[in-house]
Amino acid sequence: MALTLYLLLGVSLAGWILLEAGDLGASVFALFARDDGDRSACFAPALPLFDGGELWLALHAAVVAFGFPLYGRVLFAVFGVPIVLLAVLTVARLVCALVRENSFDEALCRRCDVARGLCALPVLFVAGWIPAALLRGLPVDYQGRVAGGLLAALHPYALLGGCCAVLFGLLCGTVALLPEAEEPFAARARKVQPVLWLLLLFSGAAFLGWTIALPPGDGAFGRLPVWAGIAMTVMGLSLVSTLSLQSSHVAAGICARVASLGLPVLFFSLLFPFLVPSTTGDGMDHITVDVAIAGGAALRNATIACGTVALLLAVGGIVVARLRRKGRL
Repeated sequence: MALTLYLLLGVSLAGWILLEAGDLGASVFALFARDDGDRSACFAPALPLFDGGELWLALHAAVVAFGFPLYGRVLFAVFGVPIVLLAVLTVARLVCALVRENSFDEALCRRCDVARGLCALPVLFVAGWIPAALLRGLPVDYQGRVAGGLLAALHPYALLGGCCAVLFGLLCGTVALLPEAEEPFAARARKVQPVLWLLLLFSGAAFLGWTIALPPGDGAFGRLPVWAGIAMTVMGLSLVSTLSLQSSHVAAGICARVASLGLPVLFFSLLFPFLVPSTTGDGMDHITVDVAIAGGAALRNATIACGTVALLLAVGGIVVARLRRKGRL
């Protein structure tokens, strides 16, 4: 039961990353667009109004809240402000998309595009910073309280994780943007892409090396899922820039998605069986999957059932939306 909920936790986060990484990264480039056509190209990779990514994020929050209540309390106690900020920015992006879709005022549409781009950067950073802080561990005591609050998570390792997430999102954004953009905007995106790739290469290598030195990583790197996550991420990122510059946009998009899936596989494989490792040193106050799981069997079963239904709805909604976009429905 605990493993099922843990897998649901990982699948829901992977669904959000898979759908949103490229869209968030492409949104940032709208800040540098010179006309309405360029700005429209930045949002063309996203489906109109709703592409299912937000539903996956809501599912992840539900699994945390109802399946792992102790884990949820620790998360909100430490990251309450960033989590609320992430939720507000996500809703703001949806509102801006709705306004732009139904407005004929060019000035208002331009402001909505800029707002969506500005919202995307902190969302990307928080999406990398929080998992990195959890992977490093927090000073948790025996009652599940974290000493230091948010300041305990402002570690250089966690901040590096946030920067890597921003670079990864921007790189995926260029992959999603290039098939839609026209010259000279596409030419500028092609020039930026190798720079982003090199920055991500060096920062990602530093982050991975630092991760290996962490206490939870001592034995975790002997697991097959960990190396599968590393292989998916490294292979995807290695090919994505080359294929994109060769105008193999479909193949580049597939590689970007493979890398996007590799990140949650790597994160949850490294973290297991912990949800929040402790940095206090005695090893007795880690919040593990078995400790954090909800006490009642009925609540666990309801969480799994609702999660399964939500996954089916998310997949079905994405398929229907894409068919409508292609004019088949």
